[in-house]
Order: sequence, then structure tokens, then C-alpha cells
Amino acid sequence: DYGTKYISNEFYVAFKGISNSGDGVCVDKVVIEEKDIILRYPKSVNVNQVNHSLIPRGVTDIPLMRIDINIVGNTDPATLKSLIFKSLSSHDSLFAVNGFELVATKDSVYKPTSLTGGSLKIASATTITGGTVTFPNINFNLPTGLSSIWLVADIKSTAPHNSLVDFRMDAGSVVINTSSGTHTYPAS
Repeated sequence: DYGTKYISNEFYVAFKGISNSGDGVCVDKVVIEEKDIILRYPKSVNVNQVNHSLIPRGVTDIPLMRIDINIVGNTDPATLKSLIFKSLSSHDSLFAVNGFELVATKDSVYKPTSLTGGSLKIASATTITGGTVTFPNINFNLPTGLSSIWLVADIKSTAPHNSLVDFRMDAGSVVINTSSGTHTYPAS
């Protein structure tokens, strides 16, 4: 038991072999096993804009924002509770009724939910209201490691040409509950 003395992002293990008669040295098996209990918590949360030079009207399942959440630990849940997005778009009428969904991937590559092996839908479809898209009560247990959460939208087929589609997240728009408390992101 080394306690917290050797906690770091990188840890190197070295082996020294001595070949007395020149026959060589072989390491057959190495096992590094974690035995500590570490409560899951968000190590980092990064909000990323998904840039599109042109979004055609009538398109569905277009990713607009990505939130990368890195969870560390090995016990107790880290639960994504809610997300709030603020529109900077031309107007709310660009988007279809119930045209917003949240999906999750295990990496930063978006795959439409309609494809085999596609993204996992994690929240009910919702509508933009007063320039805000809110997903309350998501209750998605984030696994250890990277999870990317995507805001995906459907654009109406009647949306005017050259409309701006843009979103932001204000401080405290991402809420994650863990056994050690509630965590909100971005900080500012």
C-alpha cells in the first residue's frame, strides 16, 4: 500500500533482467491490479462546438454540440442529471417540434442513432422554448472513461436559407451527481 505518495497521471514500472550466460531474459506475465476503492467523479468536462459551414433545411440528426466528460473511479455512480443549452440561432422556428435529442458515444465520433452500432439515445426528445433547450432528469450513469454527449437537432424543411444555427452553454448548465456531491460545469 503506497497511499497517495505515488498518485500521478503517469506511472512507470521497470524490470531489470540479468543474463549470466547470454541466454536472454524473458518476462512471462505482469499483472497490475487496482485494489483501492475510488468513488467515481468527473475529472474533466469540456464543451465543444460542432461547426458546420452549411446546414441544409430538412436535415435530421445533425450534431450541434459535444460535451466530453472524463469519469475516473471504480465504484458508485456518476449520474448526468441535466443539461441546458442556449440558442444563438436566427430564431427558434428553424427547429422541428421535439427536434432535439441527447445521445452518447464512448468516443468523440458521432454516429446517427438510426445506424447499427450508432449513438445511444439518453434523453427524450424536446422542443426549444424561448431560446432554451432543457433536458431535465436525464439520469444517465456515466461509465468510467470518456463519454461524449451530443446535442442533436432536426431542422425544419421550411427553414429559411442562410439561417444561423448556433448554441452555447452558460455556467452551471451541466449537472452531474456523484456520491460525493453535485458537480456543475462549465465553471464560467
